Amino acid sequence: QQQVTEYRQELVRLERDQEVNRHSLREAQSTIRKLEQSLKERKSEISFYKRIMAPDDLETGLQVFRMDLDATSNPDRWRYNLVLSQIGDNNRFVSGHVKVHLVGYVGEQRQRLALHRISDSREDNEIEFRFRYFQSVDGDMTIPEGFEPNSIQVEAVTDNGQETSEREFLWQGKTG
Repeated sequence: QQQVTEYRQELVRLERDQEVNRHSLREAQSTIRKLEQSLKERKSEISFYKRIMAPDDLETGLQVFRMDLDATSNPDRWRYNLVLSQIGDNNRFVSGHVKVHLVGYVGEQRQRLALHRISDSREDNEIEFRFRYFQSVDGDMTIPEGFEPNSIQVEAVTDNGQETSEREFLWQGKTG
């Protein structure tokens, strides 16, 4: 009977140790994921600055560089960050405007919504820019009920019309 009691105590101790080990492993994995994400973000930032300051063989001029989306507590509301850059000739300022459209579907019907229609932070669809190296534009948008986003189209044009840059960002690629 005493040996059975000792075995049970040993089993309880081993199960407790195993649970502590599982908990420690989960915490370590979570920390590793956070560090990997942070490293990925830093590498992206370094790449961004390298492309601006030392473009190598990249295409020079005005570029729609990046569009990031972050969810908010409201599932229909998203924060956006659009980054424009000038690659190569950074001796001059570049100015112009950007048009942003959210493309998606209501049922089977394809729709193209101008940013100012879905954003409280924009009064018209043309976002003015003027920068030497890069410019970041932040804001928010609310997805209309029944609208299924597919992509975001961004078109930047300089004031003189000589340079344009267009990019389309897939919604799924930006929101996971």
